[in-house]
Amino acid sequence: MVYNPFYNIENTELLGYEYAWINFIRDNVKPDGLFPAYIVDSWVRCKEMNVDPIKSIINIERNELDGSPETAGDTIFYAPARATIKEMMKSFETDSVQLLISDARGVCIAIFDKADQVREYSVDLSMSEADMGTNCVDLALREKKPVSIVGAQHYCQNYHKYACYATPVINRQGDTIASVCLRVLCEDMNDFMLAFTNLVARVIEDEMFLTEGNKRISRKNEEKNQLLNLVEDGIMYSSADNRITYSNNCFSDMIGIPVEELIGKSIDILGTVPSMLDLAPPEVEMKNLRISLRGKNGPMTCVLKKAYIPAETGDRPNVMWIFVTEQEIQLLADKVNNLNKAYFTFDDILGDSPVLKESIKLAQKVADFDTRVIIEGESGTGKEMFAQSIHNAGRHSRGPFVAIDCGAIPRELIESEMFGYEDGAFTGAKRGGAKGKFEIANNGTLFLDEIENLPLEMQSKLLRALQEKTIVRVGGTKPIPVNVQIIAATNVNLVEEIRKKNFREDLFYRLDIIHITIPPLRERKEDIPLLVGNFIERQRTKVNSIVKAINPQTLDHLIGYSWPGNVRQLNNVIERMMIMCEGNTLTEDLLPAEIVATSETDTRAFFSVDAPVPVKELETLYVKTALDANRGNIKKTAEQLQMSRATIYKYIKEGE
Repeated sequence: MVYNPFYNIENTELLGYEYAWINFIRDNVKPDGLFPAYIVDSWVRCKEMNVDPIKSIINIERNELDGSPETAGDTIFYAPARATIKEMMKSFETDSVQLLISDARGVCIAIFDKADQVREYSVDLSMSEADMGTNCVDLALREKKPVSIVGAQHYCQNYHKYACYATPVINRQGDTIASVCLRVLCEDMNDFMLAFTNLVARVIEDEMFLTEGNKRISRKNEEKNQLLNLVEDGIMYSSADNRITYSNNCFSDMIGIPVEELIGKSIDILGTVPSMLDLAPPEVEMKNLRISLRGKNGPMTCVLKKAYIPAETGDRPNVMWIFVTEQEIQLLADKVNNLNKAYFTFDDILGDSPVLKESIKLAQKVADFDTRVIIEGESGTGKEMFAQSIHNAGRHSRGPFVAIDCGAIPRELIESEMFGYEDGAFTGAKRGGAKGKFEIANNGTLFLDEIENLPLEMQSKLLRALQEKTIVRVGGTKPIPVNVQIIAATNVNLVEEIRKKNFREDLFYRLDIIHITIPPLRERKEDIPLLVGNFIERQRTKVNSIVKAINPQTLDHLIGYSWPGNVRQLNNVIERMMIMCEGNTLTEDLLPAEIVATSETDTRAFFSVDAPVPVKELETLYVKTALDANRGNIKKTAEQLQMSRATIYKYIKEGE
């Protein structure tokens, strides 16, 4: 049956809406001036979409929620405000009132119904104009403001009996995420219902803010705990009444008591000398106090610090205690003493292949001059070893060797890391400021590893520092002169990076006075026997191994493999094999599967022996193989290996 539009003839305003609706549906006459423009625009859209104006009301399938944690409704955004909404709904005297909650798409997801009591139902109902015609849920989300649609302002006739009011829900970022809609029969409407939807929307927004705030606090607490557990010092918190309120894992390990057993105990349980109870009062000043602590393996000496955390009640403040063992202090001191030193020399670079010897020869020439160098090579080829060798052979050898990994430092910190900073340059800056790598490397060498990762803005500042031979700290104005040899390293083609506009061309030519290319291991496979022998000797003590030889089949596989990780990967593979080996010879079964599967099959031409190869015989075998390849031509072999003929004769004699 078609719904009678003149059901409420006593209300002349509603009756006027009905006539306006009939004129629009029948004759396309727009009710300009009678309705807000956004309602008229919505009618036009509905007609263009061929929405049926005599549409029947959709039957909504409702699932009543029982409020238990298992119900789906408890997981959605309005859940924190659910109890408040139900209480607010009780204020209505009419039973026709319904409160609809929609998401940002305009899909109604919950209905609060006022009948004999307030009930909540979960639904899944699209309130878009295409499905429902002109309605306040769609318009509130579309217009991003509170709207009301009364009687025949609805496009679909079956909704003319309702007055609806809706307000969008907006989060703290300004995004519209939902809407709140109140629907009643027209005879029950009043002037306060739009304000009511505003109030409910604000309640949801406030509850969401509180929930998000609690989550942020919980997340920050978790982050703090994770951070404190990463610290290698023992950290403990105690309350105003001297009870333990927190311990990180390190402190728990130091004293051998699980964290959960420490919480709530008196600080005197730690058995320190002097007693922690004597150290806790605020009037006791302490910076670095040596104390004895009852550790899990017996007494240990620590340096103790304490910091106060203000109490909310005005009572004595809580205390944070920091325990640093003397052993840890000694380790730190050893690290500091060994910082900024270069350990490798050219004698440490193993290999007699012509391509490697050419790179070494060029690097040795560089060491005689105070010049800038770019070392190019794949990861694992030994770029820093070359850089340290140049430093130790050059005029800066008495100065520091400072390495900085341009790819490992956050771009926000790279400038202060390289140039240092002044006191108060930024939040968290160390009092008195700090030197950067340039100043630390003064009169020495600065090694810029993975320079291709240097941000473009930092490349510009580095170029200026190289041109002017001065730097300016972050937050400072005073130029500081520096005398530093710059060695840069990269594992990419910088010319290609210039073409891609990832690297400054002027910086490249400022650095690229000497360009050294280190060949990958796959291009100098004749060096593998020497490297294997050296690695076995070096690793023997480290892994407490009895390995003294490698069988030829295993060596064939090592030579046949392409070594994407280069010398570093070869070293790691030998170490792994020696750990797994139970005898004194490395065999094929110890090889990683990828090496056996991908090594070339014709490498036996390199070695023609069947017995295990002792480490000391690898060099002799290396020369003999080269001689065989050159059909016994000693002159040609000496030139190829860049050895003297006397050395070749020596190896021939040793092999007899």
